[in-house]
Amino acid sequence: MASLDGAGAPECDLAGSTLALPDGASVTVPSVGGVIVSQGSNTPARSYHLVNWGVAGLGVALVEERQATGIWASTPEARDLQKDQLKVEDVDISRLQE
Repeated sequence: MASLDGAGAPECDLAGSTLALPDGASVTVPSVGGVIVSQGSNTPARSYHLVNWGVAGLGVALVEERQATGIWASTPEARDLQKDQLKVEDVDISRLQE
């Protein structure tokens, strides 16, 4: 998953769509407001945090040992919301590139 830019039409609810993760796993996009945390089977300290922000889009973050190491979003607004969500989950976002 190199990028989520432009995923889905504006105001399109992607709930039920399948999102392929970089490690080969796939997750089903939850309903609007839904959060999914998918842990890697080979590295349990590594997880993907996915949120369906509705009109704002999708946000996905790679978290390793409470440290966000990657973030992807379909819109800049979804990226900002995803970062805020990570802070709520007490995940360190200081290493994310702007």
